[in-house]
Formats: sequence, C-alpha cells, structure tokens
Amino acid sequence: SALGVSLWRNRPELRSQSPWSIRARVASPESPCLAQWSLRVGATARSYRAKRDGRFVVALLGPLFDDPSVAFVKAAYDRPPTDPSVPSNGGGRVTELMARPMLSAFWPELGGILQPLAGEYAARASLLRQLPFRCGYGVDLGLLIDTYSAAGLDVIAQVDLRRRWHRHSDLPSLGRMATEVMHTALDRLVAEGRVPAELAAANHLWQPERLEGAVALQHYDIDTAERPPLSSLS
Repeated sequence: SALGVSLWRNRPELRSQSPWSIRARVASPESPCLAQWSLRVGATARSYRAKRDGRFVVALLGPLFDDPSVAFVKAAYDRPPTDPSVPSNGGGRVTELMARPMLSAFWPELGGILQPLAGEYAARASLLRQLPFRCGYGVDLGLLIDTYSAAGLDVIAQVDLRRRWHRHSDLPSLGRMATEVMHTALDRLVAEGRVPAELAAANHLWQPERLEGAVALQHYDIDTAERPPLSSLS
C-alpha cells in the first residue's frame, strides 16, 4: 500500500451483515476466537443504532479473521463537517494540527495512518496485554505508537469505513485534548531515549478566558496517568 499500512475495504458482504452475526461468532463457546479479540467503538449504542454504524464492528474485526499476521486494526474514515457545502477528507482538528505532525516528525512510518486518533479499533488480546493504556485523550495515539514499537508496522491495518460524523468541540476543549496527545507523544520519545528525560514538559496548560468583560488565565492540569500493561500485573 502507498500508505505504508494496509488499507482494507469494507467489503459488500460484510456491509450487508448484521453486526450481531459476527458477535455471535466471536462469542460462541465452540469458536477458537473466544477471548482472543478486543474491540472498542467510540460511540454510544444509541448513536450507532441511529446511524446504522453497527457495521463498523464487522468491518473492524474482518482483518483479524482474514489475516493471522494482523494484530491491530484502526478505523479510517472521512469526517464530514457539519456544513455539507464544505469538503473534508481529513481527520479532526487535533489530528491535523497535533497528532499527524508529531507522527510525521518522529514516527514517519505511521504517517499513512489516516485517523491516528480514531477511537474505533480492534486488536488481539495477546497484543493488548503487552501495552500500557494511557488515560484521557492520549490513549489512541499511545496504543498506535506502542503497537508499532512492540510489534512493527506489518501487524497494523486500517479499514476504510467511509464516513463518520462527530460532535464538534470548542477550541479551548480541543486545546486541552491536543495537550494530552502531545504529552503522550513526548513520553514515548523519552521512553525511546530520543528526548532527554530532564526536558519533560510541565503537566499543565494555561488558557485565556473572557469572564464578564475581563480576560483571565485559567489553569488546567493535564492527565498524564497511564495504566501499566496487564502482563506486568500477573
């Protein structure tokens, strides 16, 4: 693939299936796949029923069933703006202004990941047990970088899910999200020895806010907590 990471198309036979048919296959006591997968879909059940996006589940699991070498599957999709007259085929603002530049600068092999902050992914449990889980908005970038560091580029795939509508956050909220993503990347650079540990950034963010006609600086603590790999707890 020109992207460097295989891009799976959501095949017609998968799009026509009920998501529950594959869930039954995974959960069947007779299935050898029992307890071997972990799937995260970043939305409420209500919103997925309303948008018929339950087929995301089928598409994300497809590469894990079809190719034993694949261990981590990311969703890829366009994020249409709320104004239908404005074209868009990229990620969200935090993706384009923070995550993608960081990956391009320090992990260019992951530059072909179309949605590095996508909250929809599937992975083999054997892989996830080896990885730490970042708390907060850095979790998706952390899992992507850690998967690459632990197992290489060839175990990563992405599935073209076409379109995904998201709620849009205000800029101050996006600033705090971007800061968590930045700290996640910086911590990986420190762990890899590419950034000196003594240069670690402060875990807070100051943002200006206009309150009753005046401007005040608001202090926000940045969540940099991380849960250790499950394999280290046994």
